[in-house]
Amino acid sequence: MPHARLRAPLLIGVVMCLTRTIVSGAQAVLLQIRPRVGDTLHLRLDQQTELIGKRRPGAREPTTSVTTTMRVYSRAIVEKSVPTATYVRAVTDSVRLTSTDERTLNLADAARRSLEGRAITLRISPDGTVSLADTTTDISRDVADAVALMPAAFPRGPVEVGYTWNREMPLPVGGRVTASGGSTGGWLHTKFRLDSLSRHGAIAYVSMRGEMSPDADAGAGRGTGPVLETGTVSGTMLVDRVRGWLTESQFTIIAHSIVHVPGTEDTVMRFDTRVTQHMKTVEKRPQ
Repeated sequence: MPHARLRAPLLIGVVMCLTRTIVSGAQAVLLQIRPRVGDTLHLRLDQQTELIGKRRPGAREPTTSVTTTMRVYSRAIVEKSVPTATYVRAVTDSVRLTSTDERTLNLADAARRSLEGRAITLRISPDGTVSLADTTTDISRDVADAVALMPAAFPRGPVEVGYTWNREMPLPVGGRVTASGGSTGGWLHTKFRLDSLSRHGAIAYVSMRGEMSPDADAGAGRGTGPVLETGTVSGTMLVDRVRGWLTESQFTIIAHSIVHVPGTEDTVMRFDTRVTQHMKTVEKRPQ
């Protein structure tokens, strides 16, 4: 399991936890990332990845299956705020990993050791655009690419219950939705909806659904790794407007990809990947 597949969910989990909503008018709410300076958010991320590989008929091992689980405790420390952005220090406290595949577990363990105790500073715009605040630090290109590709998730103006909005983002090569970590290349088209507000408007419920489609030039890389065929993303988010950030989210990612024999239309292997992810803001990390 490449380091990028582990790091990207951490960054994404931090960004989602910093979602803040502000009331504007009786029914409309403004979705923004604008946490208070001095706040420290304690985050727990649980993820399970199920990978099934199906080789073409006649292969010695026609089907392979690997299940990997991950639990991450991290902190997001709000250091500075300016009109155009908030600066957050993201610290990974611990990473726990299990896998049914010994090779995957060895790679994941190496990634765990490199992640624990690691801290990076993120620059987060009110609409959700994320970038690395300090490009001089020793950050891998995979992490930098993953951060740069995070889309602006929120509308710029107030929205009412029932309002929907669309976002589109490129899928990074070797990103977290990639089956077996190979090259994919494609696009994620998502639709968000403000479903409801709790009594007195303390909690906002947001849902999203998305579809993945391959890039038009994805076939040019045949033989170098899995190429995305189709995929879907669905999830829900609970925004605690009193506390000022997203307190919980659940997402399911399903991706189907294929590997071709170089220079032919023959199929070497198909991959079905299912990722389930649950993020929750906790008071503090259990001892």
